[in-house]
Amino acid sequence: MAQTGMNKVRLAWLSTHPIQYQAPLLRQIAACPDIELTALFFSDFSTRSFVDPEFNRTIKWDTPLLEGYRSEFLPGTGAQVSAIKAFEPRIGGLAERLTKANFDAVLVQGWQHYGMLKAAWLAKRAGLQVLMRCEASDHVASSTGLKGKVRETVVSFLLSKVDKCLAIGTRNREFYLRRGFKAENIGSMPYCVDNDHFRHKAEATDVSALRAELGLDTTRPVILYASKLMRRKFPDHLLQAYAQLPEPRPYLLFVGDGELRASLEAEVAVRKLADVHFLGFRNQGELPTFYALADIFVLPSINETWGLAVFEHVRDIPKVLAQFHRILKPGGVLYATFGPLWYGWGGDHVSGYDSVLSGFNHLTLVGEAYRRYLDGLGAQAHSEHDGRTWIDNDLFSRLKPAQYLQYLDEEGFKRLFVAEIIDPSAVACLEHPDFDRSPLHGVDEHDLLASGMTIIYRC
Repeated sequence: MAQTGMNKVRLAWLSTHPIQYQAPLLRQIAACPDIELTALFFSDFSTRSFVDPEFNRTIKWDTPLLEGYRSEFLPGTGAQVSAIKAFEPRIGGLAERLTKANFDAVLVQGWQHYGMLKAAWLAKRAGLQVLMRCEASDHVASSTGLKGKVRETVVSFLLSKVDKCLAIGTRNREFYLRRGFKAENIGSMPYCVDNDHFRHKAEATDVSALRAELGLDTTRPVILYASKLMRRKFPDHLLQAYAQLPEPRPYLLFVGDGELRASLEAEVAVRKLADVHFLGFRNQGELPTFYALADIFVLPSINETWGLAVFEHVRDIPKVLAQFHRILKPGGVLYATFGPLWYGWGGDHVSGYDSVLSGFNHLTLVGEAYRRYLDGLGAQAHSEHDGRTWIDNDLFSRLKPAQYLQYLDEEGFKRLFVAEIIDPSAVACLEHPDFDRSPLHGVDEHDLLASGMTIIYRC
């Protein structure tokens, strides 16, 4: 996206609606001296009260969504809808706005609304540079069958109109590469958080007063879950793990709402877990106060668009654990869910795709033999999913499950709860009649079967 002399690049940012976590980013872009930003929205529903089906309630954001940058709402039916669908709202005015007289470049976000496809096509036809930023990845289940074919056709059409993709992370970058998009045309635009907002609000929180308001003893730690109470985020797994902790347990606060709230409350009643509190939906302005209150924050999702680092890619576990032990309050709780482990079946994210017996090739092959194996897998061979990047940069810890626990014990953490995930594919591999002749015959089967762990330790 070239800039001539002192002229600003005129950028149109296409979005279906104002989004609370994008507003700070748009303000930052608008403050750039070489960018003239205009956000074009399809609907204004998020600026008023609306029903969020995942929160299962009516909400109205308490943070400014439109301040600090220029924005427009495109003509159409955007004022009449309360949610975004593939063909709702209907929009107009794109052809008139997306011209060289108005903009130099346009950024579209995915393909979930027809307006993004139309905008990319119109912008390309008008000679504008087309950028794309989306959340897509291949590391979780996606559309299959006819729906999957339609999706790939739509994605292929959109990418054919795009000049540059802006990856939010490694898996998103791999999504583009797998579909033939050139690496040199993929930039980086990761998710971001308005840290100043959260830090200032947290620092201003009177934690003692908040504890008193909630009826919480000052001597007991607080575990916080703050997200939608929905299946893929596994709040029920957190509750099950919490119930196995010995008395006196920490407090467990669920901040959020959603489809699982009733069943979680029923489970708490049956188990008589008096120290579990459901605080309901809390707005953006309130969240920092709960972060300040918590000793530990837990989000046990099966997947998140922007995931956090997990233990199996930490190079020096003892050093990291020593820092955890140093910064945690006495009695503070360490919670982690991580996997697949290096010793798990398919631990490099590609071994085993070709046959169940090759699931541990990342343990048995080295050097050129391992590279030949990866190269023989075709399109997977040079992707992030084949583990090549991790191996070349020594990002695997290579620890067996028992070693993680050993280091935790040695650092002085007190074990409260440990669970392991057993991979059915690993079981099938170990039970295969030819496994006895493999290089792994004789290795402790426990190490090979564990593909993930959930741990709770107290400082």
